[in-house]
Amino acid sequence: MGNAVVYYSWTGNTEAAALEISDALGAAAVKLCEEKQRGSFIGSACSAIAGRRSKLRPFSLPGGTDGIFLGTPVWASHCTPAVNAFIEKTDFTGKKVFLFFTLASREAPEKLVSSMKCRIEKNGGSVCGCVSFQTKKGGDTGCRDLRGRARQWAESLSL
Repeated sequence: MGNAVVYYSWTGNTEAAALEISDALGAAAVKLCEEKQRGSFIGSACSAIAGRRSKLRPFSLPGGTDGIFLGTPVWASHCTPAVNAFIEKTDFTGKKVFLFFTLASREAPEKLVSSMKCRIEKNGGSVCGCVSFQTKKGGDTGCRDLRGRARQWAESLSL
């Protein structure tokens, strides 16, 4: 099974988790980059609440990818516009998808998980698991705890 870790990160938290998961699984890491640079957090959160989709810079998944680890920060209890765009554009047929989130809240983003799962399944995929990593606001990229929890989760999947 070929895996890819696909993620969007603004402050670096999700990237830290994604790279740790990628390393633990020996999977390719694919960073989603928006064409336009983000402005304020308030404007970004409003875009997430509205369910907007970003214009993404070109990217590609490695050939033979049948497992996708999809990571996003949680903004105002919603998915980021970059990941919304990825979900909309991707044919997940026959792919196993594992979701991971970084968020400041202690509460699991259950509505977000349900929404993403529905959209991924509509595009042919199967969501096989998810995890949330609580982080500090404003960037926590040096946090060994975050990286350790991400690695532990990836290794626990026994893929």
